[in-house]
Amino acid sequence: MNNPISPHLTVYKPQITSTLSIFHRITGSILGLALVALAFILQFVSLNGLGSHEMLVLVQQLLTWSSFLIELIAFTLIFSLYYHLFNGIRHFVWDLNHALAMNRVNQGGYIVLSLTFLCTLATFLLFF
Repeated sequence: MNNPISPHLTVYKPQITSTLSIFHRITGSILGLALVALAFILQFVSLNGLGSHEMLVLVQQLLTWSSFLIELIAFTLIFSLYYHLFNGIRHFVWDLNHALAMNRVNQGGYIVLSLTFLCTLATFLLFF
């Protein structure tokens, strides 16, 4: 009955490696949910006719309804895509048995974050 319990997340000090690992899972989930939403949207469009006047009015109303909400969703998806891409490349480099020293692992995390923010900002400035 007096067995020790496993340490929990609250016991450990957050590190860049653990934080980025959790964030990789979160961005992957966001992208997966976005893909499912896109499938539903495409199904809805195909059932209601892509070229119908009602569909064009619906899309126009959606886009003018809340441009901030649309931009927030776009920002989240773009950020998630870039982060998941760059962190996936980092994992691939690890799979090739490179950059496994702790200082290189941390450095790679900061590079991933930097590239993610720069590419997200550049994409947003280009298209929004």
